Amino acid sequence: DTSSSNVTSIYKISSMSSTLDLLVIRFVMGFSMLVFRSNFNSMLEFHFNTSPKTIGYIMSYNGLVGGFSGILVGQISKFYNHNHAKMLLHFSLILTASILGITFSPSIFFVAVFIAPLAVASAVSRVCVTNLTFHRSRGDEKGMILGLGNSLLSFARMISPALGGVAQEVNVYAPGSIGALIAGIGVLVMVLFPPEREEKKN
Repeated sequence: DTSSSNVTSIYKISSMSSTLDLLVIRFVMGFSMLVFRSNFNSMLEFHFNTSPKTIGYIMSYNGLVGGFSGILVGQISKFYNHNHAKMLLHFSLILTASILGITFSPSIFFVAVFIAPLAVASAVSRVCVTNLTFHRSRGDEKGMILGLGNSLLSFARMISPALGGVAQEVNVYAPGSIGALIAGIGVLVMVLFPPEREEKKN
């Protein structure tokens, strides 16, 4: 009946509120990377006058490091004693610093240097926020919460190229600077609303 339907709706809304901070963090950190990457090739070409061949090498190196970083997540998690909240905060800080480092690198060498921590930090952050969301959610809401998170990232993928393009019209450093700023907002959310608060029981 109507009353039971209302109770169910209220229950779902209150359940989602328990993971709202994690959904915001997932969206913000993903959005920061998407904005940064939206004009990455153009930034390399404009700032370092790189050839398409060099850009291809850098993108291949980025993919190689990104693939290898997935292997390291388990070892890093063991080092942190599976404290995903602390991992998320630390590697989000590394991600923010790496975006700034790449954006304002004085040479292509430093771009290659900063790509490695950026790839590792991005992989670790994704795993951490997913695990925290999964464990804090109740058993009957895990799919809904994770699906909502994916939908938010899809929305971020839709608007990030437009934002990155407009930003680059202002300054070649603008997309990277905006990406770092957005990532910094995510770090601030983690500080104000620590992700390590007690998880929901399944």
